[in-house]
Amino acid sequence: MDGGPDLYTPGRIAYGNVDAMGLAHLLDLPGADPLLAGVGDTTPLLHVDGVVLFGDALPDDAPDPERELVEQLGLARVPARAVHEDVGAAAHAALQTIEGAGERFVIHLDVDVLGHLHLPLANMPNLDAPPWGLDVDELVAALRVFTASDRFAGLVLTEVNPGNAPDPSTLRDYVRMVADGVTP
Repeated sequence: MDGGPDLYTPGRIAYGNVDAMGLAHLLDLPGADPLLAGVGDTTPLLHVDGVVLFGDALPDDAPDPERELVEQLGLARVPARAVHEDVGAAAHAALQTIEGAGERFVIHLDVDVLGHLHLPLANMPNLDAPPWGLDVDELVAALRVFTASDRFAGLVLTEVNPGNAPDPSTLRDYVRMVADGVTP
């Protein structure tokens, strides 16, 4: 669950922030830094068939290097627009795909999957302009579908930047959102 697929590698993005490169290194894509791609016992740490992108707000109607790479790699993808149309159907489609990939799965939840005005905590905010990021209710509903699975193995929370919070209640809202999403 991420606002973008994080498929950049060093040299493919002007500002070079590592949080836009996570999946590229887990998949050991060409251009990945060998030190980052090789942190585990095996390289790559993930394979394309073990990844489902959920909730990204990549544009479908304009050139986008990450979306084009998603298509080239054949990554399973449930974009934000599909979640907006029917969150339950989108979450169940993603779950069916990821359950078919292995015995267990982990959810990567980057707060930038949300539209920035819904919960302003991301370092690289998903703009509140088309294509829209998810809202809190959509995120909670999808999390409930994923965490109800017997194959759910864990949740990784990323990119929460308390310095972006307009006040302390924003962090409480974030914790409540996550708790609501993992509670049946």
